Amino acid sequence: MQMIHGTIDEKKDRLTKWWHGHGLGRPAMHLTMMDKDYSLNYQGECPKGDIHPKYTFKSMAYRLYLEEKNLYNKIYYGEAIPCCDADLAAGVLALFLGCHGIEKKDTVWIEADFEHHDTIPIQIDPDNFYYQFFWRLQTHLKEKYGDLACGFPDLIEGIDIYAAMGGTQNTLFDIVDCPDKLLRTIEKIDEAYLHYYDNIYEKIKDSRGGSMFWIWAPGKISKVQCDISAMLSPDMFNQFTMPTLKKIIQHMDYSIYHLDGPDATRHIDAILSIDELDVVQWTPGASSDMLSCGTYHSRWYPMYHKIIEAGKKIMLQGINSSDKLKKLKDEFGKSLGNFYIQSHLTTKEEADKILETAQL
Repeated sequence: MQMIHGTIDEKKDRLTKWWHGHGLGRPAMHLTMMDKDYSLNYQGECPKGDIHPKYTFKSMAYRLYLEEKNLYNKIYYGEAIPCCDADLAAGVLALFLGCHGIEKKDTVWIEADFEHHDTIPIQIDPDNFYYQFFWRLQTHLKEKYGDLACGFPDLIEGIDIYAAMGGTQNTLFDIVDCPDKLLRTIEKIDEAYLHYYDNIYEKIKDSRGGSMFWIWAPGKISKVQCDISAMLSPDMFNQFTMPTLKKIIQHMDYSIYHLDGPDATRHIDAILSIDELDVVQWTPGASSDMLSCGTYHSRWYPMYHKIIEAGKKIMLQGINSSDKLKKLKDEFGKSLGNFYIQSHLTTKEEADKILETAQL
């Protein structure tokens, strides 16, 4: 791996300043590029069937090979820090709690195995296949890479896990038909989340006590979300999601809310009302209309201003050219220092030009 713009410790020092509101003279920048001079070939027998390059759990040896390759085949610019993790799916908590994962080339589908709230088993099972695979993989990574193995799996929490385990349609019915039972089950899910989170943190934390999810932080970090919120009214969001968000965020040292798609933005005021929340990460969505309105688009500027005025920071992906970054800089000026920009680039010239444009 090649580190540009300082050692890992120097990057962590800068990120600590950024988290604590001390300016870097630019936004924090997580820029990576493939290292064309690096190669690593797998010597064993490749697993059969579909293999997901980030989540596969078909072979421990092959997964360890993929983690090593993913760690070393990049050049890391700005505040980008190498990291490997033992993630198995988006919403891996549902797997830990008894669901089955179907591995595909582009995702791991979590089967909604439990059709009714009375059948959803919210219990800790240390012998669960997925948890055992995760724990053995994380142990191997930590022993081999030390502080570079501090990435959190994408546990997910609350009503999103309920929907993953029982199905989205059933969840919407339960909101109307049995809200009290739904809330009790969500509380149990959140208790399980915190149990797994704390155990994993003790395993992966680096020598500074830091951890990583999308970004390194000098303590406990978590990404929270509610993708089903696109289907919820503000009253439903306040009843079924806000208690989860407050509980998880208040447990952490640093937190990110993953806001996904225009239909979820109706809840932005409720989200910003959580004092302890640090960052909002915005994803415009995958529809054809949204694909033409990237995170740099002026359509989102009023929301960005609202987030900054609420005292939060903003995390954006897809700012992969200096022209896109300049649009943000022209609009936000010095406030651009509150942004965290993530992008994967193709040339050194692109990286240098973006970093030059980022200077405030």
